[in-house]
Amino acid sequence: MRFFCLVLPVIAVSVHAQSLLPIPQLPPAPSLPLSVNTNGYFVFSWPYDTMGRTQSLAPSNVPTDVRSGVLKMGTHSMGSWFLKSSGEVVIFYNTGGAGMGSTKLNLQNFFKTGIAKFYSFAQGPGPMFVGISTSGQIGAFYNTNVNSVTLPADGVEVVDIFPEKAGPSPSRIFISHHANGTLRAWHYSNDGQLTRTNHVVDQFSQIRSVDTVNGDVGLAVNQAGQVFGWSSVSSPLAIPAVLSSGVVQVSAPSAAAGEAFFYALKADGSIVAWDLTGTVRGLPTSFSGKIFVKIVNLEEGRAFALTREGQLLGWRDNAGAIEEFLLPSTLASGLKDIRGIFEGTVRKVLALNQQGGFLPVFSGPTAWAVDSSVPEGISSKGSFLDSVVYSTAGAGTSANLILSSDGDLAVQTYTGLSLDVLAKLVAEKILNISNNFGLATKTEVGGAVTQGVQQVLSAPSDYNLFTPQQVQAERTAGQNDVIANPNQWTLYTTNQIKAMVMGDLMLTRTNNGQFVLNYDIEQSDDLTNWAPYQAIAMPLTNLPTDKAFVRIKLKNQQ
Repeated sequence: MRFFCLVLPVIAVSVHAQSLLPIPQLPPAPSLPLSVNTNGYFVFSWPYDTMGRTQSLAPSNVPTDVRSGVLKMGTHSMGSWFLKSSGEVVIFYNTGGAGMGSTKLNLQNFFKTGIAKFYSFAQGPGPMFVGISTSGQIGAFYNTNVNSVTLPADGVEVVDIFPEKAGPSPSRIFISHHANGTLRAWHYSNDGQLTRTNHVVDQFSQIRSVDTVNGDVGLAVNQAGQVFGWSSVSSPLAIPAVLSSGVVQVSAPSAAAGEAFFYALKADGSIVAWDLTGTVRGLPTSFSGKIFVKIVNLEEGRAFALTREGQLLGWRDNAGAIEEFLLPSTLASGLKDIRGIFEGTVRKVLALNQQGGFLPVFSGPTAWAVDSSVPEGISSKGSFLDSVVYSTAGAGTSANLILSSDGDLAVQTYTGLSLDVLAKLVAEKILNISNNFGLATKTEVGGAVTQGVQQVLSAPSDYNLFTPQQVQAERTAGQNDVIANPNQWTLYTTNQIKAMVMGDLMLTRTNNGQFVLNYDIEQSDDLTNWAPYQAIAMPLTNLPTDKAFVRIKLKNQQ
């Protein structure tokens, strides 16, 4: 089966339940490490029908190993690719008359900290890939060759890269955004070589946001909201003075810059349009007073914008004048309360409604059309993150692929069962053979508890525990030890207390409770050597029987 692919650049859009959408702000300053989803998402497919006939999901279009756990997907010059959460890239390619083939690249050796971002380039005889690790290292891979890694320019970690959009004359140049806010330009060749190239973006600093057509044409915004641009690798793009501050988003056209206008969204929700000469171009007067939150700039002068009320508006370049697209009344109900928009294929913008529904909107020559071929399950629920369209040239058919977080839809699509039914079947299987999943039943847990209790009771000393009898025996032994040797426990007997002396005086008490003051009188000739003179034991009467304090005081002779 023969097959070639078209790149469909997109951005992820989150769904909000609020009635008014917020005006976006400039992205924060670049920082590391870059985040990465460790689980991945689901992939769905349905036939691509230019007649707009309603289609059904086609599980057979999606190979088994890329139906889930996919972080990102895209197309290249020979087929399509899927980045898995495991760090593996699955590449499908056209093998000529042999039909479809596939290969797998394990990039974990090159991105040991995890792959944060991944891109492909459609030009050249083989797939060209560039990835960024969570630590900001660039890895460049050509076809199935993963033996070369290119370090960041000037030793500064990379936070994002901006591949060129699909166009008739590829420049083979892409822009890298670095952690210090600078930009650099890279050139890639047919054989997969990646080299730095001098570029006007080398002069920019403190950059927060970038949007490029290709290496030759693009826009950037710095932290002050000032817009910069380039119309070639060496020529700055003319920028209106009104864009020297306050800009939160820029949008370059999807194809050659000469066909369309450039747009900037300001912090007050207004849009400024200008051409290659830097001349401001007026939007349709019917847009006056509208507050916008997002712009999508397509090729051939066509563009869409979303208001904060969720209204989708479009305009086109008509002989140098910007005029509004007409919104047919039949589409009004399907395009109310849009929550987000992102860029699609030729003349297409992809809209998300209040429930996260996916609505491809085409811009015809003078009016709009909604792609009614989208299956109901896709257009009515889920959060959709990425989308590509590929064409199987040999079979003469085309198909859509979409990346989604809708696990319920994935279960129904790939098993034919609802999530509730599948969950019940899984629960029953776990219950029937619980030990195979490292789990135990309630009965098994109860038996284990009983066994544990019996083991402790039969040999408590093994667990540093004692029976009540052992505790009582230890208590008695302790009491006897204290009584037999009180002084070892800092205790004294009654007789010891009676015999306590303070200096050479001793107050004793007879058995009948009478106190006796005992003292010795000594004599000395030199105040050094003392000899006994007389021992006196003086009974003390009329003292309290429960306690007594006495002292001997020197009598005043005067």
